[in-house]
Amino acid sequence: DLMVPLVHELIHVNQMHEGKLMITEDGIFIWNMKTYELIIEDLPYEEYLMLPWEADVRHRQPKLLQEILKSYKFSSLSNGAHPLELACIDSTSFL
Repeated sequence: DLMVPLVHELIHVNQMHEGKLMITEDGIFIWNMKTYELIIEDLPYEEYLMLPWEADVRHRQPKLLQEILKSYKFSSLSNGAHPLELACIDSTSFL
C-alpha cells in the first residue's frame, strides 16, 4: 500500500518544516538542535529505527493514517475523493 510510506515521508517533511529535523548538504542530521553525524546506510535496521526522528514518525503515523482513512471514508460518501487527494489537501491539520 502506498499510503503508509507516503504518510511516513510526509511526517518527515513536517518535521523539517517545524525546524525539528534538518539534514545538511554533508549528510549530517540535526534533531532538536542535537547533531547526529552518522551514515544511515551503515546502521543496523534496529538502530535506524531508534533514531529520534524515526521514533517520532512511529509515534505520529498511526493517528495520521487513521485520520486520513476516516476522512476518506466520510468524503467517499459525499464526493468520491481519492485518499491521496485528501492526504495532500489537509494533511497538516493532523500533524
